[in-house]
Amino acid sequence: MTFYRSLLQNVIKLAKTFVPIFLFLLVLISLHWGLGLECLVAACDGGRGSSSVAAEFHPAGEPREETPPPPPIPRAVLVPELVQPLLPDNLRMVELQQRLSIYFIGRHDRAHLPQFLGILEKQMLLEKRIEAALVRDGYAPDSIFAKRGEIRGIVLNHPTRGVALSESTLNRYLSQIERDGTRLSTPYSRVMRAIGNLNLLIRRNNE
Repeated sequence: MTFYRSLLQNVIKLAKTFVPIFLFLLVLISLHWGLGLECLVAACDGGRGSSSVAAEFHPAGEPREETPPPPPIPRAVLVPELVQPLLPDNLRMVELQQRLSIYFIGRHDRAHLPQFLGILEKQMLLEKRIEAALVRDGYAPDSIFAKRGEIRGIVLNHPTRGVALSESTLNRYLSQIERDGTRLSTPYSRVMRAIGNLNLLIRRNNE
């Protein structure tokens, strides 16, 4: 009887020692579980819970790096020019003047002189632009020089009416060259089309 009483007293002592520790651990577990549940609810509610927790699930977007625009193409590439043209300006002027005079038959008077000179000036500029682009694109200068009469018919005449292009049309082509480059202009496209269709035979440097 004394043995059982002593055993019971020891059990009570152990209980008094470990019960507070057990209760303390239980409280810690409850607090941890409650915080985890709060985080889960905040994440599921899309930020309606704690603002600090919502910030972890919805971080601010990082600024996107914009791709810098490509550098502009140099004008010398878009509108090539020859240091030494295929034809001296004085000789080119004489040839173009004689050619243009055919389209001014019956209008060789002072009244039409400004129109004649305006067209002649623009023809010279346009022809030199086309020649320079052809040379830069690999066509043989001597072949371009030999075919200059055919090239003039393609570049300086109306494609269907057989008349010289007006000064306003020539100005439009020159503006197009300055804006987009010689190779994207209408007259150069006509020359390329004639070469592609074998209507204009110009030899390349490697041929």
